[in-house]
Amino acid sequence: MAQKFTGIQALFFNFYARLYTLRVVILCALVALLSSLSFMQSKVFNKAWAILLVFVIFHHILSAVKLKYISGILNVVLTLGETIGSVYYARKLPNIKPYSPEIDAYHVVASWILVAGLSILSIFKLATVTKAPISLI
Repeated sequence: MAQKFTGIQALFFNFYARLYTLRVVILCALVALLSSLSFMQSKVFNKAWAILLVFVIFHHILSAVKLKYISGILNVVLTLGETIGSVYYARKLPNIKPYSPEIDAYHVVASWILVAGLSILSIFKLATVTKAPISLI
């Protein structure tokens, strides 16, 4: 029998909300990675940010497959770590000026959308762990 959710639980456990948030996170991580790779020869390039973006992409693709090694508390901790790292980097990004190149605008916008998406995914994953039986931990 299907489990019925009421109120806010219907949002936290909605499959489509989780799916589209995951797609946005992976897409924004790809855009931010590609736009940051265009700065590879300049002083603006941040190697730690590029490594974090690659990790975000692989982690969320693997978590969508539901591997038994990336579940429960480990998944929440990884997602929260990615969120904190993204917030730390995005706060240091410059403002978009009218004369800025388009690639800078893509990078800044994709980075902030990534922060929002990772924050929402963190909430979804925390809801899953708190509602799930002890076997997920």
